[in-house]
Amino acid sequence: MARQNYAEAGFHYQGLLEAHAADDAFRTWLARRLAIAELYQGATHRAREALARAPTPQTEALVACERYMSGRDRSPLVGGLCGLIPGLGYAYSGEYANGLRSLLLNGLFLFGLIKCAEEDLWGAAAVIGFFEITWYSGSIYGGVDAAHRFNRRRLEDCAEGIQGTARLEPDFSRLPAIGWRINF
Repeated sequence: MARQNYAEAGFHYQGLLEAHAADDAFRTWLARRLAIAELYQGATHRAREALARAPTPQTEALVACERYMSGRDRSPLVGGLCGLIPGLGYAYSGEYANGLRSLLLNGLFLFGLIKCAEEDLWGAAAVIGFFEITWYSGSIYGGVDAAHRFNRRRLEDCAEGIQGTARLEPDFSRLPAIGWRINF
């Protein structure tokens, strides 16, 4: 999972899930991790199937899956096209502060460009114009990037909802042999 090789991680979690039939807490943890691996591969239906393999009902995790499946991702193409109007690409993905900042700064650059042109300050107008073109193209790219961030946040929120508070930690009470205890 740390290497973001979710197919390989899912393969290992599935093998462990089939091999550890006795320990319910460990099987529950494995089912949740398998569900997260499937989710990151884009297979939400297999994530739900993995949660069904847990020994106890995983209501909170299933709710997180349902919330993710009922939501919609943002299209980076639409975000970029909305970015043609400064700030709108950010607003499309819910980043209203970035959208307002983009709108204000593009407006200030345009205002400065117009004022310099009115007063025949063509050198300053060229410099401000260069910065405005740079900032304007950044607004378009920002709309695309904001859509990607929105989609990644949705996916990570779902993964956190599936994982819950469960974590794997060593059980030092079994020393000299080390075992695992699952805490929820």
